[in-house]
Amino acid sequence: MALTTAQLTANPTSVYVGLSNSAILTGAGEQSLLPATGQGSLTVPANAFKVGDSYCLVMAGEILLGDGNDDFTLKVYQNGTVLGDITVTLENTAAGVSFWEVEVDFTVRAIGATGSMCTNLDFTFNKNITKDFKGSRHVTITTLDTTTTSSLSVTGEVVGQNNSSLVTNMMILHRVFSGT
Repeated sequence: MALTTAQLTANPTSVYVGLSNSAILTGAGEQSLLPATGQGSLTVPANAFKVGDSYCLVMAGEILLGDGNDDFTLKVYQNGTVLGDITVTLENTAAGVSFWEVEVDFTVRAIGATGSMCTNLDFTFNKNITKDFKGSRHVTITTLDTTTTSSLSVTGEVVGQNNSSLVTNMMILHRVFSGT
């Protein structure tokens, strides 16, 4: 059965969209990968999460490659709690530009001061020498206090001496299911 216009208006699925690039992420420690500007909100009011609420975050951008195998770590936080993190080595690269994408799926499993969220984090990038993809996946279950106002953030860190950097060009957060 197709959704009506009234149902779509009453239950929007797009929560946030980035409208600009992030700052360029360099080897200067953990830094935000969020776009500088956007529409919507990355904040959830206290007690607003429901069991079964599910979201999908997609981010993509460019890797400005240095001369070798730097490591890149990406972390997703909800109100300061790490929902998931992943580290990949930017291998089989040469100086130049490549591209990356991350997909983060998360579902609220329980609510309250000791609520929980299950998170699936996929990160892939295009190797610019061998032209194939490398990536990694990580699934976590995290305790999360849903009784307080909560904000989503995403950070990254480049580690190595090869001068690689990253930038986010696109970000969109969707609600894919509303719980009860």
